[in-house]
Amino acid sequence: MSGSVRPSLVLLGVWIWGSGSEVQHQAEDVEVFHSDKHTRLQWSSEPAREWTEVLLPLGGPRSAPVLQACGRSGTRTILSPWMERRDAHRLLMDVSFAQEEEASGQLGPLRVHLLDSNTATASLLDPESVLDLQTSKPFPSTFPPLADYLNRSRALSLGPVRRRGFRLALSYSGTCVLVTSIRLYYRRCPDTVARLASFKGTGAASGPVPGSCVEGAVAERPPERACGVEGRWGPLQGACTCAAGRQVQEDTCQVCWTGFYKPANESGGCRACPPNSRTRGEGSESCDCVEGFSRLHTDPDELGCTRSVPPVVSVVTPPLNVSEPHMTPPPPPSRRPLWLAVCASCGVLLLVIPVAVGVLRSDSSTLRSEQEVEMLPMNAAFTFRHPQQAEAAPQISNTVEGVVQLLEGLSGRLLDSLKEVLVERNQLTLGKELGKGEFGSVYEGVFTQDDGVDLKVAVKTMRVGIHSQEDLHEFLREAEIMKNFDHEHVVRLLGVTLQREQDSPLPLPLVILPYMKYGDLRRFLIATRYGDIPMSVPHQSLLRFMIDVAAGMNYLSTQGFLHRDLAARNCMLGDDLRVSVADFGLSKKIYSSNYYRQKAVTRVPVKWMAVESLSESVYTTKSDV
Repeated sequence: MSGSVRPSLVLLGVWIWGSGSEVQHQAEDVEVFHSDKHTRLQWSSEPAREWTEVLLPLGGPRSAPVLQACGRSGTRTILSPWMERRDAHRLLMDVSFAQEEEASGQLGPLRVHLLDSNTATASLLDPESVLDLQTSKPFPSTFPPLADYLNRSRALSLGPVRRRGFRLALSYSGTCVLVTSIRLYYRRCPDTVARLASFKGTGAASGPVPGSCVEGAVAERPPERACGVEGRWGPLQGACTCAAGRQVQEDTCQVCWTGFYKPANESGGCRACPPNSRTRGEGSESCDCVEGFSRLHTDPDELGCTRSVPPVVSVVTPPLNVSEPHMTPPPPPSRRPLWLAVCASCGVLLLVIPVAVGVLRSDSSTLRSEQEVEMLPMNAAFTFRHPQQAEAAPQISNTVEGVVQLLEGLSGRLLDSLKEVLVERNQLTLGKELGKGEFGSVYEGVFTQDDGVDLKVAVKTMRVGIHSQEDLHEFLREAEIMKNFDHEHVVRLLGVTLQREQDSPLPLPLVILPYMKYGDLRRFLIATRYGDIPMSVPHQSLLRFMIDVAAGMNYLSTQGFLHRDLAARNCMLGDDLRVSVADFGLSKKIYSSNYYRQKAVTRVPVKWMAVESLSESVYTTKSDV
């Protein structure tokens, strides 16, 4: 077949293997060379002009170069320019070619050679072939549609490359060969993060490569991982763990919230601070004891703090107005029995002790009075008392009425039932105001329990809604019910006391509740939103808050109790950021009926009320919802 016919054959039938969709792998393919993307290849032919390059429109408006060696016998070689290998370690090739049938019936191979070199001056000196390619269906010497005779091969391995670059060579000794497309590339393991270890992408077959721990993590053992020949990461060697004050969240280390901590060298999550301790911000590895509490430096982190021992008060006893007896030198031990000396010493002590005790009791009472007056307003959490004085609670003057005196006309049954919840006013010391709502204010307070132990509490004052003796008695009947509430998402009632106000004919109730560290939910959300509290509240936590509130309200509903004032300001956040429903000032027990109708005119939280409650003063569990 003459050489002049060969271009015609190419024009009539050649088409190129296209860039169809590839199978998606974990590996990335990084292309080094693609003949379809060039208009001229300018490869070197040896002997000269035995390989020719033809620019043809192959399957589209763009023309692509085609390499052909046709017209004479003998080995003809064509050599590519030098190419950088980048971070390739093994080269792959996709190729499309066609061979003309031989008169002898035996096809010779299309040989592929790879020259691994550091410079562009490397020449072809009879290198060994890395691939021998042969089609199973050669085209005849007539004018066939060559598309039916193209051999398309993908992901052929050319072997390893270790130097800065390489050159590719093709050689052929048969009648005619057409190479329509050549693509050179390598596989690459992509960037990845696994088990807190980060690895940069690298070429396949690179062997073990070092990684690094993600931000906030530390290496227990240096992370290392191999990229396999297929571009897939092998098993992770080594280990990273979140540093102190951080916990694992997906493949990151997130700081512990305020009120939570995580010690160093632990793989677990953040823990809530143990009792009587707190953190100074986010990302803490331990919790500090609050004022007035302490623990030993050898105590484990999860151990709560205990109340500090009150300082020992030294009392200097003034000289006693007792004349000293004349002391004579004691006789030698051999002449005086030991028991006689002991009895004499006891006699002196019997004289001194009554006087010393009287003086000590006087000074102790003075000290106790001064400490309570000065310390409580400054730090309402603690009162320092001598243990022997714990039961002597401060007494109010005779001009102040006791809580029972304020309840004239109350039934004996109700008084008996309220014994557990009704406390004297002098057992409660108010501190600073924490907030103000629709129906009163909330204060810090110290509640001195019957056993003399002081407890930091929150005190809710009820300044509206009490218009008659009947209202007061009804409120106390609700307190009788509320004292039995027992649910983790409902604030527990610690006690109720009464206080006489000058401008009110009726005593006003004070509701004693547990002190909640983070206050009400509304203020907390506003403070975290605008940065007053340096804490991020993710959507999962907001959902947790809602679930907590719903659980608490469901419990109240099952107890037949209407809240009537549910709002974020009446939901409290404890140390563990769990929400509890609070503020039962307007709450009502519906008893056997399923609704409550407001009779007296009073202030109500209009913004949060249901329509039927506004229009008809009717409240049900559904209006709470």
